[in-house]
Amino acid sequence: MKNVVIVTTMWDKVAEDEGRRREQELKEKDSLFKPLLDGGATMMHHERTVESATKVINYLLEKSYDHLDCS
Repeated sequence: MKNVVIVTTMWDKVAEDEGRRREQELKEKDSLFKPLLDGGATMMHHERTVESATKVINYLLEKSYDHLDCS
């Protein structure tokens, strides 16, 4: 699962504390994302901005680059 990225959205639709509470629920419940996260997946926010999208894409590209054998 180390190559899995869970990207959450809609952060502009809820208050920050409500979003954090929901995110925590996603992380902690076995019926939601906890098994993926325990297996090495990463959770990131997408906040409907170019910068946010770029951050997610760059993270994925870095992960991809890390797996290349450049020797």
